[in-house]
Amino acid sequence: MRSMKKQAGVSILGLLAVGVLIIFVAYLGMKLVPVYMNNMKIANALEDVAEEASIDKMSRRDISNRLEARFDTDFIKHVNVHEDLIQTKEDGVTELRLDYATEVEVMGNLNAIIYFENASYF
Repeated sequence: MRSMKKQAGVSILGLLAVGVLIIFVAYLGMKLVPVYMNNMKIANALEDVAEEASIDKMSRRDISNRLEARFDTDFIKHVNVHEDLIQTKEDGVTELRLDYATEVEVMGNLNAIIYFENASYF
């Protein structure tokens, strides 16, 4: 019997604390993963538009319209292409940059603001 008292294990409170922590991390993942997947779609759309053969002849408005059509097709939210798209040309290299922030409600009045920077060169 004496050896049973020396044995130690996880108490019910310790097990409960670990369970709550795992549930909270899973909840955060369910809230934040869709935002990051949305950003991956944006990065892919930006790359695809930059790889088009006629991109050099397009105006900023044409590029914005092409991206907006792609975003509509892919159900991309949180981005206003006409305001957020930045096009710069330097030393013969054109950069398309799409920087934006999105706010995600985590719970109650606790929100997460996530900033994304996407760029493509051609």
